Amino acid sequence: MSNHFSADNFKFPGDDRRLDLTDVFAFTAPHDPDTTVLIIDTTTQVGGSAGGIENIPFVVQNANATSMSAIFWIEKVQREHGDGHFLQLQYTQKVILNFLGIDWPHIQVATLVKH
Repeated sequence: MSNHFSADNFKFPGDDRRLDLTDVFAFTAPHDPDTTVLIIDTTTQVGGSAGGIENIPFVVQNANATSMSAIFWIEKVQREHGDGHFLQLQYTQKVILNFLGIDWPHIQVATLVKH
């Protein structure tokens, strides 16, 4: 099952538009029921209103983040010798930073393991 929320229809506590996300998708991975997938996209502007990215003035002057997208995988992984499971979070994230009118992608990829 997948759920999609759109900024114009998705309301947060206090109806704070700064928390709006352009898109949110959450679903169980079709190939693995022990994996949950979360996909988010947001920008600094959503339909003419402030979007889900808030920058501090110093950052805006030097490297303004204009959009962000990320995919998170929460996985239940079997240990190497079959003696139980552990949880891990893997993600990829892309933030577009504007330097002097040029958009540059800043990409992060990581795996975090719950101990």
